[in-house]
Order: sequence, then C-alpha cells, then structure tokens
Amino acid sequence: MKGNDQFPQASWVVGRFLPATAAFMLAIFYVFQTTIIKAYPAELMVTLICCAFVVMQSSIISLIAERNPSAWRLRPDLELIAILYSIMFKPIGMVIEVVMGVTFLGDTLYLGSVVGAVIIAIGFYTVMWGKAKEEKILQGIQPHGMESSSHNVPLL
Repeated sequence: MKGNDQFPQASWVVGRFLPATAAFMLAIFYVFQTTIIKAYPAELMVTLICCAFVVMQSSIISLIAERNPSAWRLRPDLELIAILYSIMFKPIGMVIEVVMGVTFLGDTLYLGSVVGAVIIAIGFYTVMWGKAKEEKILQGIQPHGMESSSHNVPLL
C-alpha cells in the first residue's frame, strides 16, 4: 500500500468499487443458487460446495494481494477485535465497523459511510421482513393487516 500514498483518490475509488462489485456479484450468485437448488435440492451440500469455493478463491486472491508474511500474523489487538465484531454481526457489521474504526483506529468518519451503513441495514431488514411475510402467505397463514383477493397468489 506504500504506492497508494501518492494517489489517495485512487484508493478511495477502489475502496468503493470493490464492495459495490461484491454486492452485485452476490445478487447474481443468489439467482444462480436458486436455479441450482431447484435442480439439486440438497441445500447443505450446495452450501458446503459454495463455501469451499469461496475459501479457495479468497485464499488465492489474498495471497496475491498481500505478499508480506508478517501481515498474516494474528495479533490480539483492537484490529482483530474489530474484525471479529464485523464478522459476527453481518447485517449491522458495517455500522459496527465504522464505529470501531472511528473510535479505536482513528479513521475519518464520512457522511457516505453513515448513509451507506443505514441504507444497508434498513435494506437487509426490509428484505427479511418481506421474506417472512411471503413465507406466511405461502404457508397459508394470512399476515395480520393484509387482505388478499386470492389465496393462491404469492406476495411477489
């Protein structure tokens, strides 16, 4: 990362482009996973295979991106705690990540980080709420406060 000190704008652009690309690819992955599950209904096996490929791809890319062996050493400091918190709470991981980064690591808090974290958290919980409503409709349980003209048509 030493070369990026001269071009902080380039780091900022790459730092925003990669998560956007990851979110887009995850959406495409969910579409493909739906068709795979329809053809091969063993959900746990499909999940195991997907996770194994993610581990292999991530390992290869990480080894290429970070060649310094001392960077791979885990040290029980605040950075490790921040990583663990952001992994444990995936839906609100960005919020925790931003707060811990500002508090403990001295990062600068940008309005875009706050707005992005709020949008992601609201979006996640909205999707989960919608899926729960759809699941109730598909099971034949009418959610409270929603009348349907047809009981055979799902929510979407």
